[in-house]
Formats: sequence, structure tokens, C-alpha cells
Amino acid sequence: MSRHTIYNAETADEVLHDTFLAVEEMVGFVPNVLGILGDVPNVFNALVALNTQFAEGQLSPIEREIVQLAVSVQNGCGYCVAGHSAFATELEMPKEEIAALRSDRSMSDPRHEALRKFSRTLAAGKGLGADAEYEAFLSAGYSTAQVRDVILGVSAKMFTNTLAILLELPADDAFKPFAWSPDEANTVAVSA
Repeated sequence: MSRHTIYNAETADEVLHDTFLAVEEMVGFVPNVLGILGDVPNVFNALVALNTQFAEGQLSPIEREIVQLAVSVQNGCGYCVAGHSAFATELEMPKEEIAALRSDRSMSDPRHEALRKFSRTLAAGKGLGADAEYEAFLSAGYSTAQVRDVILGVSAKMFTNTLAILLELPADDAFKPFAWSPDEANTVAVSA
């Protein structure tokens, strides 16, 4: 049970009505992580802007999901792990790779593994102690511009992880098949 109201297009602040409808049309529903912001347009718009800019960067859609899953697992955010597992599945990321991310294990693709470790380390240390992962990220063929893309993605995901954990967001129906909790980290498998 969420600690706050989760809004929809009809109940959200009137300035967000059209945006809520646009999200619903694009995703098929308004995820609770956005619905809970229906009474604070400035925060809603800031989160949407962060995620929009992250999507316009130089990482592929699958690479963006790797960042978001790695950070969410690091932070123990069940809501976000479930949501990004669903999105990664829609992108046809291999189930084994999703399972590796969800259980905080190495990914089979060395480039993706460098991205996972770099993202996770940034989230864990806020940039401190990430020198080896930074160098491995660049050695895997990523650019310095993509370093900044990862930092943006980590920042956006830290925001939603904090929001989801503190406000106890319930899973959206679309995310429920991908339920996850931190204590399942080494035994979880993607079923959908």
C-alpha cells in the first residue's frame, strides 16, 4: 500500500492532464512512479525531463535498461527492478541477461558487463572508488560522452528508486509478473 495518492489523468493536477494521457498512450498506462507525482507538476516534469534526456543520449535502449536495472538492484528497489525487467523483456533482451542483472551476477556480454559494473559502482559510491570500473567501461568501447549518459541515467534512477522505496509504491499490474525483492537476488529467474 502506497503512503501517498496515486493519480490518473482525471485526478492529477490539471496542468498534467494531457501529459498523463500522452504517457498512457505511449506506455499503455501511467506507471505508479509517475502517478504518485500527479499533485506536484514541477517534480513530475523534472522526472520526465531527466528520463527524456537520458533516452536521447548515446546509449541504446537495452543499454539504458542495463543502467536502470543495475542501479535498482544495487539500491534494492523492488518496484523499479520489476518495471525495468518488464521493459527489458519488451525490448527482447535475453532472459539470461535479465536474470543476471536481477541477481547482480556478471552478464555474458563483456561490453554490457562493463556497463553494469560501472552503473552499479556509481550508484553505490556516488562516483567514489569507481576508477577501475570507469577504465573498464572505456576499454569496452564506450566513449567519454557515454560516461555522462550513464551518470544521467544513474541520477534519474536514484531519484525513482528513492521515491519508490520511501513511498512504498505498489507494483503496477504490468510489472507484477516480474516481482523482485533484494533477498531473492541470487535465486531469481525471469519467467515472462
